[in-house]
Amino acid sequence: MTLIAETVSDGKHFDYTPNADVSAGAIVAINQFLGVAKLDIPANKLGALHTFHVVRVPKATGAGTDIAFGTNLFWDVDPGVASKTAADGRHMGVCVNAASVTDAFVDVMLRPAAIGTAANVAALAQTIGGTYSQTQVQAISTAVDAILTALKNAGLMFSA
Repeated sequence: MTLIAETVSDGKHFDYTPNADVSAGAIVAINQFLGVAKLDIPANKLGALHTFHVVRVPKATGAGTDIAFGTNLFWDVDPGVASKTAADGRHMGVCVNAASVTDAFVDVMLRPAAIGTAANVAALAQTIGGTYSQTQVQAISTAVDAILTALKNAGLMFSA
């Protein structure tokens, strides 16, 4: 039997070599991926980032900043807080301990970045050219809706 895939990591962390010093606990954004530095990582030296862990991170306080258990959270690089608003930043994970409006921190189960939002897919659909019958459009729409629902239910995509 031919080896097709070889496991190289448990997926809970990955090796990372930064261009600049990174402090332990820093949230590192690489494209749409977020990881948390396990230890201080000097510039140009190999270190590691947590990927599938529960971390406590800052959040805003005040009206409308409460976060319910299970809420998708996003990392807003500036000012450096978790948010429940997708427009604020990159998908970070899911809240695992509800936080009130007075809480300055929230516990997040890190999860890989989502594939995208339904809005992204809808925008893509608008760019597809050609002429289609109403029946064909309906069939495509039904299939896309089923795929999006499956991705959301699997936690691989979120709704904006």
